[in-house]
Amino acid sequence: MAKPQTENKGVAGSSLSHDASKAARKSKPAVQTHSFASILNEAAERRPIRPKSLIMTIFGDSIVPLGGVVWLGSIVSMTGLFGLSEPLVRTSALRLTYDGWLKREQVGKRSFYSMNEEFAVADTAYQSRIYASSAELRMNGWTILKLFKEKIDRKTAFRLRQELERNGFGQLAPHVFIHPSIGETAARHISTAGGRSAVGPIFFADSASIDPQTLRHLADTAWDLTPIRESYNEFTDAFCRLPDLLAREVPNMEQSFALRTLMMHYFRRAALRDPRLPASALDDDWPGERAYELMGEVYPKLLPGSEAYLEQTLETLPGQVVSKDVRLYRRFGSV
Repeated sequence: MAKPQTENKGVAGSSLSHDASKAARKSKPAVQTHSFASILNEAAERRPIRPKSLIMTIFGDSIVPLGGVVWLGSIVSMTGLFGLSEPLVRTSALRLTYDGWLKREQVGKRSFYSMNEEFAVADTAYQSRIYASSAELRMNGWTILKLFKEKIDRKTAFRLRQELERNGFGQLAPHVFIHPSIGETAARHISTAGGRSAVGPIFFADSASIDPQTLRHLADTAWDLTPIRESYNEFTDAFCRLPDLLAREVPNMEQSFALRTLMMHYFRRAALRDPRLPASALDDDWPGERAYELMGEVYPKLLPGSEAYLEQTLETLPGQVVSKDVRLYRRFGSV
C-alpha cells in the first residue's frame, strides 16, 4: 500500500530546499566527510533532472520487475525524493502517454500507468543494453541499417538519426548506420518506432572479420565517442565514493532507492549510447568498463533497501498480485 502523500523534501528526504542546500554547501568546512545525502545532492546538481526521463528510468529499473503497473500517487512519492512537485509529475506522466511511451488506465478516480505495449515488447532488449556486460552484448553481432531517404520525409529522417545515435549506432556512410552489439529486436524496434513502416533493409552478421587497425579506423570514422566518454566519467566522478561508504554504513530505504535510481539515471544515458565496440577499437583508458564495474559493485548492495522501499510505496492495480522478476538479482553480473 502506498504511503500518504507528504511534502517533497528533495533528494532522499533532505529537509534542505535547493537554495538552502546551496547555502549550506558554501558554509561547509574545507575537509568534508561524505555521506549518502551529500553524494545524492551533489550528483543531482551536476545536471538538471528532467521529469519525463526520470520517470522512465524508474519504470525500467524498478516498476517493470514488479509487474509494470503503478498508481500515479506512487510515482509522485518516488519522484518526490528528488524534489519534483506533484503537478509537474502528473503533467509529465500525461505527456509520456501522449508521446507513446506510457499508457494510462483509469480505475475510479485513480490513474494507473504502464509501458506502452510497443515499447514493452522491445524493453527486454533495451534493458540488456544497460545491465549486460560488453562481452555479452558483443555476442549479438553486427547490424547495418540502410536508410532509403525517399521513403521518409526530412523531419522523420532527422528524428530517426537522433534515435539511432542515442542507441549507439555509428554512421558509416551517408544513410548507412552500423552497430556492433545492439541485436535484432532493438534494431527493428528503432527502425519502425512510432508506427512508421520499415525505412530500409537491416543486415545482421554473427561476426565480422576485421583486423585491429581497420577496426580502429572504422570506430574513428563512424562514431564520436567523446560525449560517451564524458558521460561515463561524470557518472564515475559522482558515485566513486559509494563503495567505501557502503563498506562502513547502510543507507536507509529512501536513500537506497534514491541512490539506485540516480545511478541508473546517469549510467543508462551513457550505456545506451555506447556501441560497446571491441576493446581493440578503444583507448586503453576507456571509462566504460570501470563505470560498469562500479555499478556491479554498488547496485546489489542497494537492492535490499530499495526493494523494501518499493514494497512500502508502490501500489498497483486492485487485486493484482505482484510477482517479482528474478532477473532483477542478476543485473550487472550479480548472482
